[in-house]
Amino acid sequence: MQLITSKGPVTIMLYENEAPNTVANFIELAEQDFFDGTRFHRVEPNFVAQGGDPNSRPGSTSPAGAGGRGTWIPDESGRVDKRFHFAGSVAMAKSPDPSKPGRSIPNSGSSQFYIVLEPAENLNQEYTVFGRVIDGIEVVEAIRRDEDLLEVATISRPERDYVAETLPTPGPIPTPAAGPTPEAPAAEVTSPATTNAAEAVESDASKDPETASETPSGG
Repeated sequence: MQLITSKGPVTIMLYENEAPNTVANFIELAEQDFFDGTRFHRVEPNFVAQGGDPNSRPGSTSPAGAGGRGTWIPDESGRVDKRFHFAGSVAMAKSPDPSKPGRSIPNSGSSQFYIVLEPAENLNQEYTVFGRVIDGIEVVEAIRRDEDLLEVATISRPERDYVAETLPTPGPIPTPAAGPTPEAPAAEVTSPATTNAAEAVESDASKDPETASETPSGG
């Protein structure tokens, strides 16, 4: 897959074997043009660049950081073959748990994703890594808050349908003040958008060591 940003292209390889449902979710949304015209609403230098929120589009009246596809997907961070958070890893953000500061609600990934700029071991247990940057990491490092994600385009993928298993959301969840961890959409229900997705599917590469000092949240 390729992320076409206002700073240039970023090519990512997806871990279809290790995170099949999360990959299906990303491809499904990309091919519906869901991500097109959104922005990187959260950027923390030397830590994370986060996007995928439909609320980040210009003109949206809903708060950026609280949007999603309208449903959640199950976590895949508990798999024995899971991938870890290395520099350049791509993972799903999740909704913050209002009752547990610094923690996320299980199975609350939706559409928001993030790219870590350095290892983040503390994120390995809660957040599903579903890909990694294989070209354009310097572009990710140059991204600043509110940079445009113009398109997610498919470079190549298996010829089959990608339909993610989804879960209903429990309703709106308050979005806490941004912390020192990657945040994802806070469970505001929005209809799934559509977008092109650029991705390369990796079937069986060696595991990257996980690391993270902060946590991604979203809605």
